[in-house]
Amino acid sequence: MTDGDIVQDVGKWEWSELWKKEDWWAVWLGFIILLLGIIFYFPSSGDLQMKIEEANAKYSQEAAKTDKFKTIGYYQLSDAKSKVKALNSGLGKWLSKLTKKLHGWSTNPIDAFYMSDEKASLKAA
Repeated sequence: MTDGDIVQDVGKWEWSELWKKEDWWAVWLGFIILLLGIIFYFPSSGDLQMKIEEANAKYSQEAAKTDKFKTIGYYQLSDAKSKVKALNSGLGKWLSKLTKKLHGWSTNPIDAFYMSDEKASLKAA
């Protein structure tokens, strides 16, 4: 057996892999999505927190009415509190509508989000 027949695995890593490798692109895109979520949703969290605090105050009022069982008002407040979500804000509804049903693409990923009328009619034909 000659030295040319032996395979040697040399573990070498370069910083340029952070932007050249597809796996790292997935990490970066995920990080960007999380960052955008923080930027868009955290400023509106004060409004959500206020709604939750109002519901908690009403909870305590309903709880003070009786110790033994939960009232109908308690369950109505529970339902109202569970509906307080960032998704129900204007921005949340818009982002949900934008990403709810992505269309396919073959060459350009932007086609999944927006397609001109001309391109759509060509694709339909």
